Amino acid sequence: MSQSPDDDQDDTSDMNARNNELAVMLDSGLSMSGKERHCVFLNTGADAESEGRFACISAVSGLDFPDDGRGVSVVDWDRDGDQDLWISNRNAPRVRYLRNDTVTDNNSLAFLLVGNGTTTSRDAIGARIELILAPKALDESTTEAGADETSSNTVKPSGETETDSNKLIKTLHAGEGFLSQSSRWIHFGLGKGAEIAELTVHWPGGESETYTGLAVNRRYQIHQGGKAVESPMQADPPPPPLIPSTPELPPLADRFRIPLVALVPMPDLPYIDSSGITKNLLSTADGGMLLVNCWSTSCIPCLKELQEFTDRAGDLRDAGINILALNLDEATGIEHQGDSPDAILKRMGFPFAIGYATSKVAVTLSTIHNVMTATGGELPVPTSFLIDGSGRLTAIYKGPVSVDTLIADKEHSSLPPWERFRRAANLPGLVVESEVLKEAIEKSDRFSRTRLASHLEEMGWAHAASIQYEALAASLPESEEKQDELANVFFERGILLARRNDWTRATSAFEASVESNPDSPKAHYNLGLAYQRMGQTQLAHEQYEWAIELQPKLISAQANLARLLAKEKNWPQAAIHFEKVIQARPRDETSHYNLGVALAMQDKWKEAAEQFQVALKLRPDFSQARKYLERVKEKLQ
Repeated sequence: MSQSPDDDQDDTSDMNARNNELAVMLDSGLSMSGKERHCVFLNTGADAESEGRFACISAVSGLDFPDDGRGVSVVDWDRDGDQDLWISNRNAPRVRYLRNDTVTDNNSLAFLLVGNGTTTSRDAIGARIELILAPKALDESTTEAGADETSSNTVKPSGETETDSNKLIKTLHAGEGFLSQSSRWIHFGLGKGAEIAELTVHWPGGESETYTGLAVNRRYQIHQGGKAVESPMQADPPPPPLIPSTPELPPLADRFRIPLVALVPMPDLPYIDSSGITKNLLSTADGGMLLVNCWSTSCIPCLKELQEFTDRAGDLRDAGINILALNLDEATGIEHQGDSPDAILKRMGFPFAIGYATSKVAVTLSTIHNVMTATGGELPVPTSFLIDGSGRLTAIYKGPVSVDTLIADKEHSSLPPWERFRRAANLPGLVVESEVLKEAIEKSDRFSRTRLASHLEEMGWAHAASIQYEALAASLPESEEKQDELANVFFERGILLARRNDWTRATSAFEASVESNPDSPKAHYNLGLAYQRMGQTQLAHEQYEWAIELQPKLISAQANLARLLAKEKNWPQAAIHFEKVIQARPRDETSHYNLGVALAMQDKWKEAAEQFQVALKLRPDFSQARKYLERVKEKLQ
């Protein structure tokens, strides 16, 4: 009995899920917030009628802005004893300062804790303050509405002493809410007529200290092991004055200029010229910059824009900018009611290249537009793509673009990332250069490139997608922190090439991925698969073993290694790995069959028969398993 196990299709790893929920929303043209207004909830404390529930005061609070809000920081900014708010937004205004000017005679108290630097950090993160109010204030002390909704006043349950009900507790946290860090000053809203009995600080190291003689409407600094030192409410220097303002949004317009921060390689898409010859976009640039202008004969603004290009052809050529007037009529199903696109442009005297897009190219350009502008839907006309001399997409224009704007954007791609980021902002303001922002720009760049590469691959432009991955890998700095990310770039490129059956280049990509991150089981597994497809079985064997050592439950590696061992007639080891596959996939009839063959080759007839019987039970028409079972039964007689 010399037949080897079925060599069924090798398992392959799918690419990482690139389109997360955000990407799917953007691809669909959806907003991440829309017109949803901010919500504000009031802690009603011990109010009997509310039964401990929060009250929605969004409308009456004045805080229900339609902003696309993100982080909220709470701080007594003007040091008047009540809490003010700073809110960051994704859109305009990017930052809001909301000063609390509520007129009230309520009291407050604030503490700044400083740890000893040994058992407790200097910032005292994790410290807990217990503030005990004097019993005589019991009937007057209430939660300060509008000033400190986050105060954790304890509602007195049945049987609890009056002293316990006057205990206020707060903990110092690092990070509060989404993308936010409020002030380290711990603020208590005390209501009217409150007096302080004592204060206890429980430090993170386990030590507790109690302080007395504290007065309301004060700010105290407390050093671990020291005294509570009073700080004036109005510190010197005071916060800088802030002038109230109303955000001025840009007026609605029929044209948008979108200079890009991420300079992705523009796919060298084909088009058909006036004589019916297929050409490529980048060859039309003739060594300079190229504006791919998408237009339609039914679009009046398109014709006016093309006329301006014609009238100022000399200025464009002096600036080194070529034009490709790419007509989308046929691609979008528009029938010509009058002259053809060629005839229209020739009558205009249009001196630049003329081309026609196929429906696939039109959809691809729409996809590029949507990915780079974070929008969805069909490509509007006119839309133009400005490509620099290195073949990188540098700007997108929705609606007509003037020649002066094109000339002004000529140097955009040569600017440093900070300046490109500033020029790309839709709203006026300052750019604060920092490592945090730098990392955010880099992440946005990588996100755009990987999304574009993914879409290009799905649409059949595998070579263009591969170029995106190459550019992405080249853009990553060679640092230890970026090795995992670099490894993933090489891995994704390897998967792309493997899907094209370009196993030679896929092998090189997987080798680079393993070199960048030797602890990645999926990289070892896919490198093993590439080696196996290249006929390098010993190297494939080693990579599968590496993958299994790093991730024993990687069943794809177990299955491929088992089949490889079976081909090498290493039946004992093949049987071990087939058994592991069956443990994870008990209803995999092929693995039961393969294990049966491996056992039969070792003359383990009874065990082999059991495996063939399971395979037939799972798939009654499994003829190969039935034949083997009959042969095994003969051996058992």
